[in-house]
Amino acid sequence: MFSSLSFFGVLFWWLYLDIHTKPILLHVGWLLPIHLIISMLIDMLRFDLLKTLFSSLYSLFFISFYLLIGWSVNHWGDFVTVKILITYLVSFADFCNSIHLSPWLAILGFAVLFLSIARFIYFFRKRLFHKRVTLSKWQLVTLIFVVLSLVLSKRFFHKEGEPLLVFCFDHMWGLTDNPFFSAHRIALGKKDENLFVEYQKIDQNPLNKNIVLIVCDALRADHLPMYGYERNTSPFLNELYKNGKLKKVDYCMTTSASTTCGIPSLLLSRRWKDCAVDGFNLFKLLHSEGFKTHAIIAGAHKEWYNLAKFYSDDCDFYFDGKDSKKYYFKDDRVILEGLEKASINPRQPNFYYLHIQSPHTTALLRDTFIFYSHKTLKDPYDNKILQADATIKAVMAFFKSKNMLENTIFYITADHGDGLGEHGVDGHVDWLYQPQINVPLLIIGDTSFYKNQIFARQIDIAPTIVERLGLAVPNSWQGKSLLSHLPYTFSYHETGKNNLETNNQKYAIVEYTDSTIFKYIFSKKENSEELYELRSDPAELKNLSHSNKSKRKELYALFVAKRVAMFDY
Repeated sequence: MFSSLSFFGVLFWWLYLDIHTKPILLHVGWLLPIHLIISMLIDMLRFDLLKTLFSSLYSLFFISFYLLIGWSVNHWGDFVTVKILITYLVSFADFCNSIHLSPWLAILGFAVLFLSIARFIYFFRKRLFHKRVTLSKWQLVTLIFVVLSLVLSKRFFHKEGEPLLVFCFDHMWGLTDNPFFSAHRIALGKKDENLFVEYQKIDQNPLNKNIVLIVCDALRADHLPMYGYERNTSPFLNELYKNGKLKKVDYCMTTSASTTCGIPSLLLSRRWKDCAVDGFNLFKLLHSEGFKTHAIIAGAHKEWYNLAKFYSDDCDFYFDGKDSKKYYFKDDRVILEGLEKASINPRQPNFYYLHIQSPHTTALLRDTFIFYSHKTLKDPYDNKILQADATIKAVMAFFKSKNMLENTIFYITADHGDGLGEHGVDGHVDWLYQPQINVPLLIIGDTSFYKNQIFARQIDIAPTIVERLGLAVPNSWQGKSLLSHLPYTFSYHETGKNNLETNNQKYAIVEYTDSTIFKYIFSKKENSEELYELRSDPAELKNLSHSNKSKRKELYALFVAKRVAMFDY
C-alpha cells in the first residue's frame, strides 16, 4: 500500500512538475526500504485498530509530503523543509489569516483527510494487513541489515538531494557538500577572500552618511503611482516624489524572479550564476570601512534555506521575525521592533538592510490597510503596498526621531516582482515577464548625484551606494554605478532556483537603447522563444518572435553565445 502511494506521488512530481529524474530515483531508492521496515513493524501490532491508526498517520504524512513538495517546487523552485514548516506552524493562525484562510477550516480539512484515509484502511484491513506476525531470526537479521544500510547511506542520499531527507533535515550546508552551489561558485568565494584582503589595503575616507537599503518583497514597479499606476497605492512615497524629494529610475530589472537569487545578486552585484555564499558583498565592504551594519528582516532568512548566510556573518546586528516577541514573523512591524532594539552610535556611520514583507502573498495584511475590496488579484496586492508604504513612512519617522534623517540616504527596491494574472501567471518564480522582474528603484534624501536615472539592473544598486559614499567599487562586482555610467546596453535574467529541481528554466536578455527596449525570453523546457518591445508594448501583449525574425535571431545568437558565461545554464 505504502509503495503504491509513493508511486503516485513521484508520478505527480515527474509528470506535472517535471522534477529531474535523479532526485526521483534517489527518493525511490531511499524510501522503499523504509516502507518495508514500517510495514513489518505495523504487522507486528496486536490490534487492527492500532494498525489502522499508525497506517493512517503514516499515509497522511506522505500524502502531505508529496503535496507540499509539489507546491513548494511550483511556487518557489525548491523543496520545502520541516525547518520552514515549523516557522509557519508556530504562527499557524497568523499564517492562515495572511492567505485569507480560516485556521479552523484548515484544521477541519486535515481532520477530514485523516478520517477518510483511516476509514479506507480499516475497511480494507483484511487485504492490507497480515495477521500479527513475529519476526523470525533471519527476518530480524534482515531488518537490522536494512536499518544499518539506511543509516550508512544517509549522508550520500542527503548530499545528493534526496527529497525526503532534504525535507526532514534541510539541504546540507558547507563549501564542499552543499547542493545549493556549484564548484564554480565555491571557487569564486575563495577568490573573493583574496580580493577582500587586497581591498582592505586601499586608503579610503567614506562619507559619514547613513545608508538604508529597503527591499520590499515581491513589489513590482507598475503598481506604484510614480510609475504611472492609476491607484495611489503609496501616498507617502508619492508625495515625496511630487515634492522632488524622491527620485526614481525609470526601469530597474532584477536578475531573477525569486528571493533566493535576488538578494545575493543585489548584495554581491553579480548575476545569479556567479553568486557565492562567501563572496565579497556590500555588508562585508561597508563593515570593513567602519560602518555599523544592521539587517532587520520581516521574514525568516535563516530558516529560508539559510539565505541569511550570504550576509549575516558581516552583520553587527541581525534581527528577523523569528526574534520578534510581539508579531507574526511576516508582519512588517518586525522592522520597527528591530530598529528600536538596534543600538545606535551617532558618531559612526550606519548601514541598514531592511526587508519589508508586505507585498508578498504570505505577508500579514492588517485590517487597517484594507482599502480596496478583494474582488480581483490586484486588490489585496494593492492593499499590501499601502501597508508597505506606511511601514516606510514609519521607518523614516524613526530616523527623524533619532535626529538621523538629514544624514541618511534611502534606497528602495525589491528582490523581484509578482504576477497577478498577466499571461495567465499568478506568482513569480517560474516566469520572466515584466511583472516578475521590473521593480522600482527609488532614492530619497540624495537626488542630485545620479546621472543615470533611466535604466538600471539589480546588480547596479550596490556599486551606486559604494560610489556615492566615495569608496572604490570592487573589481569583482559586475554592476555599474548610476552616478557616472550610461545605461548598460544588455541585462541578463533567469528563473534561478536553488538546486534546479526542475527542467522548467527560462532565460531572458533585455537590450536597451534610447528608442527601443527589446526583451527576448527563451524557455529551455519547451525550446520556445518570445520577443517583446517594451516601450511600445509594456504589457508584453505582442509576441514579435515571428514578425521581427531578424531581431529574434540576433538576440538568440547572443543568448547562445552568452548562456554559459552569463547564466546558470
